[in-house]
Amino acid sequence: MAGRIRTFIAQMRHWANLENPGVGYDQFNRWDLENGGTVDCSSFVISCLRIAGFDTGGATFTGNMRSELTKLGWVVAPNNGNPQAGDILLNDGDHTAVYLGRGLLAQASINEIGGITGGTPGNQTGGETNVHSYYDFPWKCYLRFAEGDDMPLTDADAKKIADAIFRRRIWGSDDKRDFATTIRHIAKFADTDALVNAIVHDLPEGSGDLTKADVVAAVRRVFHAL
Repeated sequence: MAGRIRTFIAQMRHWANLENPGVGYDQFNRWDLENGGTVDCSSFVISCLRIAGFDTGGATFTGNMRSELTKLGWVVAPNNGNPQAGDILLNDGDHTAVYLGRGLLAQASINEIGGITGGTPGNQTGGETNVHSYYDFPWKCYLRFAEGDDMPLTDADAKKIADAIFRRRIWGSDDKRDFATTIRHIAKFADTDALVNAIVHDLPEGSGDLTKADVVAAVRRVFHAL
């Protein structure tokens, strides 16, 4: 449902540290994030974002990560030497990595023969994908998720919440009038805790877990949609 920065960080760390055989580097076979597979710097970051529940839009390489992700809740922060955990470290033309916090980053670097393709799948050197002390590539910017820990819920998620609370189906996804009326009903919950409790107790089984941050992000999102 909602993307999690903590999950994103954990995924980057997990795959970068994985051994026997781990994840290798290859710019041609780059979407194979599995034990014994291969990625490059941008496909590694994008794949981990997707696993963590983030919408990555049309992001496919370092050159369009900035334009695509800033459509989806990420903002451009200056490279001031003080990244935040979960920041995507970006040099649009050459490289990307993710800051894990505590002076460390995770990245996909180069294959075991010092090239960009042609090596053996898997992390042959322990450094093809790796956790490394923070350095300045130099990064052109940091991409930072503007909502903090939670990806803003989509319109579909907001409709699911509203449906669960009011025990009625929402009209089609294109019916803005019905959507707006429902959200105005939601807004009558002045107490955030009351809204959270209503969602937690009424949400159908299998709809996913929602935190207070999810609710706040949903309400903020839908108010912008009215």
